[in-house]
Amino acid sequence: MASRTEDLRTIALIGHGHSGKTSLVEAMLRAAKGPGLRGAVDVGGNGLEPEEKERKHTLVSHLHRIDVHGVRVQLLDTPGHPDFVADAISALHCADIACLVVSAATPLSFHARQLWRAAGEAGRARAIVVTHLDHDGTDFHAFIGSLRTTLGHAVAPVTYPVAVGAKFEAIRDVLTHHSPRADQYHDWIEEDEAEVDDTVLSHYLEKGHLDAAEFDQYLARAMASGKLVPVFAVDPIRGIGVDAWLRFLAEHAPSSLACEPRLASKRGQRKFEEPVEAREDGAFLAQVYKVVVDPFLGRLAHMRCLRGAVRAGQSLVVVRTGKPFVAAHLVQGNGKDAENIDRVVAGELFAVAKVEDLAIGDAVAVEGALLDLPRPAFPAPCYSRHVWPKSRADEAKIGSAIEKLCAEDPTLLHRRDRDTGELLLDGMSPLHLEVQLQRMHRRWQVAVDSGAPAIPYRETVTARAEGHHRHKKQTGGRGQFAEVFGRVMPLKSGEGFAFVDAVVGGSVPRQFVPEVEKGARKFLQRGALAGFPVVDVSFELHDGKHHDVDSDQLSFQIAGERAFADAFAKARPVLLEPVMRMQIHVPERCTGDVAASLSGMRGRLLGMSTDEDVQHIETEAPLASLLDFATQLRSMTAGEGSFRMEFDRYEQVPAAIQAEIVKQRRAAVEAAHAAHQQA
Repeated sequence: MASRTEDLRTIALIGHGHSGKTSLVEAMLRAAKGPGLRGAVDVGGNGLEPEEKERKHTLVSHLHRIDVHGVRVQLLDTPGHPDFVADAISALHCADIACLVVSAATPLSFHARQLWRAAGEAGRARAIVVTHLDHDGTDFHAFIGSLRTTLGHAVAPVTYPVAVGAKFEAIRDVLTHHSPRADQYHDWIEEDEAEVDDTVLSHYLEKGHLDAAEFDQYLARAMASGKLVPVFAVDPIRGIGVDAWLRFLAEHAPSSLACEPRLASKRGQRKFEEPVEAREDGAFLAQVYKVVVDPFLGRLAHMRCLRGAVRAGQSLVVVRTGKPFVAAHLVQGNGKDAENIDRVVAGELFAVAKVEDLAIGDAVAVEGALLDLPRPAFPAPCYSRHVWPKSRADEAKIGSAIEKLCAEDPTLLHRRDRDTGELLLDGMSPLHLEVQLQRMHRRWQVAVDSGAPAIPYRETVTARAEGHHRHKKQTGGRGQFAEVFGRVMPLKSGEGFAFVDAVVGGSVPRQFVPEVEKGARKFLQRGALAGFPVVDVSFELHDGKHHDVDSDQLSFQIAGERAFADAFAKARPVLLEPVMRMQIHVPERCTGDVAASLSGMRGRLLGMSTDEDVQHIETEAPLASLLDFATQLRSMTAGEGSFRMEFDRYEQVPAAIQAEIVKQRRAAVEAAHAAHQQA
C-alpha cells in the first residue's frame, strides 16, 4: 500500500509491564488480517529477541504496520519495564499518538503516570486502552472515574463493556449506540471537543450540543490538542473491542498533518522556533529514533520522516556532523520482517543501513536545508559495574562490542575510571546490565565477568609533622647519597598538593630540589595508609645534605619520596571518601521507607518537595553506601522509584570504617604478594 501523509497514524503503545501492550499488538494484527484468527498470543511471533522470550518482557521497541480501513497504522510496541524506558521515550518522541495501555485489575502504576506525563509534555495526542476487564472484581465505570481524577477530565470513553468479569463478552460504541450510559459519555466527549477553540465553544454553549457533522469533524482536532483522551475497552486475547479501536484510529485519530508542527532550529543555534509542517512537498527532514547494530547487517538507523520525501539513492546530510551520505537503500520494517522501498514521505517510519555517523536523536536533512531538532531527554544511568573480559580473545573485542551496545541504548554508558583504571558500564539496574551483557555475548561472542566498582578513596593528613630520610648506598664504585628533611601540612579540601622550597644555605643544591619534588609527587600516587592517592597536603623541603660525588638525581628522588612517607605517617593520616549528591523521585507512599533507608546508609536529608503524587528527595550520601541503592530503591518502591546522583565532594571516613578498609586493603596486598611469590 502506497502511503500518503494524511493516511498515516503513528502510535506508541506505552504502559507498565504486563498491562497487555504486546497482546494488543497481536490482536490488532489478527483483526487487520480478517475474522477467524483468534487465539493465544504467540510470544515469539513478533520477532522478539531471545532475552525477551526468556523473561517474557518486551525489552526493546518493535515496529508493526497495520493496513486497515484505508489507513496505515505504524505501531510502536514499547517496553513496560522501567529499566528499559529509553525505547519508550524514543518512541514517544517520534510518534503522533501515545496510547496508554492499562489494566483494570490493578491501580495505575507510578511508571505509567510518568510516561503519561512525558507524552503530554511532548505535546502528543493521547488515548487509553483498558484491558483485563474479564478479571473478577473489575468495575469499568469506577475505573474511568479514577482515571479522570488522576489524569484529568479529558479522559472520556469511546467504548465501554456491556458487563465485566466472567460476563465480559461485548462492548458498546459511544459514537453509534444510544443508552443513558452511552449518552453520558457522548456528552463528555462533546464537552472536550468544545474546548478546541473559542468558536466551537461558543457554538456549543448556544446550542447545547454539537451537530453530528461537527462532532465527527472536531474529534481529531480535540485529540491532537490534548482536549480529548478517548478510552477503549478491549480484551486482546478474545479480540473484543479491537475492531472498534481500529476503526476509530482510521476515521478519527489525527495524522501528522492534524498535529501541531514540530519545532526545529538552524544548525548550531539550538533555538527551536521554526515550525516543521508534515508536508510532502517540503524540504526533506527526518530524525533518528532508534539504532540497531546487527552483527551481519551492520548499523541500521531507524528514522521518522517529519517533512518532505526522499528516494533511495538520494544524498542526505547528518546535521550534527555536517557529513553527507547516500541513502542507498530505504528499509521498511514490520515486526521481524523488512523490505526495501523506493520512496518515503512525511510521517513514515523507515531505516537506512551502514551509516556509522548516525546516533539516536540525530537530524537528517538535504543539503541547503539543514535544521536541527530537539533530542529526547533520557534518564541518567544510576547503577555501575566493573567489567573485564574472560579471555584474551574477549579482550580484543570488548571495546568494540560495548560501543555497539551503547549506540543502541542511550541509558547505557561506558567509561574508564581515571582513578582506578577500571572499565565501568553504567546502566539503570542490575537487570538492565545483565540483559545487555547477555546480548553482547550472543551477538558478538564477547564474554565478560563483572563486579562492584572500586571506591576511589583518597588519603590526606590532619596535622603537621616532620619527616626525614637519608638514602645511602655504596656498591664499591660511585655510591648514592641524599638526605632530605621535610614537613607535611594539611591543606583545605580541594587544594590538591603544594610543594614548598624552603631550603636556605645550599644544603640541597638547586639542581636537586626538583628531584625532591618528583619523589614527593611519586608518593602522592600510592599513599601509605591504604595505597590510595594523596590529596590536600603540602610538603615543605627545609633542609638536607648532599655529597659532591655520590649525590645524583635518583638519590634525591628516593630520599624525597621516603621523607614524605615518614612525615605523612606521623601527621595523623585519614581516608577520604566520595560523597554523592542525589535527587530521588518516588511515589509519595514510599517516602518514609526511602528516608529510613538513607539514614542507615549514612545519608543526610537536604530537602523534600512534592509534585502531584511524586515525592522529590534531595540528599547526600557516601558512594560506598550507594553501590546497591538502585536495587534497594526498586525493592522499596516496587520498581517505581528513580534517582540521579553526581559527585559532590570528598569527606573523612569514620574511624571504625577506615580501620576495616585499611585491614582489607593490606590483606589484599599480602595475598597478591604471596601469589606472586608462588608464581
